[in-house]
Amino acid sequence: MKLEINKNRSFTACLRDARDFLIDNIETFAQKVWIPALIFSVLIALCVFFRLPNLSLHNWGVSHPWTSWIVQTIIYAGTFISEILYFSSVFNTVNGYGRTRNFGRYLQYFLVSILIDAVFFLVCWGLKNLFTALIGSHPLSHIAHLTILSLYVLICVVLFLLITIPMLYVAPKYMMEKDAKWKQLFRHFSTGFHRWGMLFMTTLLLSIIIGLIMFILAMPAMVLISAQISSQMGLFIGDPANLPGYFPILSFLVFTITALLFSATMIYTIVTFIYVYGSINTRKKTKEEMTIKYNEKN
Repeated sequence: MKLEINKNRSFTACLRDARDFLIDNIETFAQKVWIPALIFSVLIALCVFFRLPNLSLHNWGVSHPWTSWIVQTIIYAGTFISEILYFSSVFNTVNGYGRTRNFGRYLQYFLVSILIDAVFFLVCWGLKNLFTALIGSHPLSHIAHLTILSLYVLICVVLFLLITIPMLYVAPKYMMEKDAKWKQLFRHFSTGFHRWGMLFMTTLLLSIIIGLIMFILAMPAMVLISAQISSQMGLFIGDPANLPGYFPILSFLVFTITALLFSATMIYTIVTFIYVYGSINTRKKTKEEMTIKYNEKN
């Protein structure tokens, strides 16, 4: 599969070329990733199913706590593993490095991302304690409390974006380059940070596009979720169940299909950021060549 990424593109051109590439190779992607995508979607559907209010399922969990804990642990752990398998399969379809190699490299990226997220949450927790210590026992008005809370949330959001956006460059670089090493993480992160604007605008536009698409595609699932919540609220106050017996099966099927459609949009997201990564590398290389030529002349 030929993917021309070493070209200077705008973020809108990356979105357009990723769309064209996906349309031209949709059959290849379907053949190579449908099994991991289906496994991933089934497990996501089970996670949603378990998180919805369900009185009978709750009572079963209370009666069989260890069985419930084991089943949920298997499902949640399996979801993380299937996520790694799915995304590594998508990268494998693009770079052709092999399933094992891509799985191992994406697993490492996944673990590094968890470590970075853990550091971020520790920083946010530290900021919360700092604000609490500064306030102390001083009486504050409602407006003052709201202002401090808003400031805390704003700082956390800004830190989150500053940390996560550059990682959208690190991921395709590490997956697409065989000689990329984690010991160069800070250097690659710095490159992504310097191109933060392009990565952010791509993320924003992708979020809008995929958000609108999934809002429409997920409507049946949202209707079923609303019906389930309403029915369970009635059960808690003593009303009889008003849903048909096939409702759980129908919900599971709809959740699975919705998750499958969402996983398809993730292919578009990955290919888009591969193009963005290639564009950033091209711009960086061009800048370095111009700097060398300028130094030689002077």
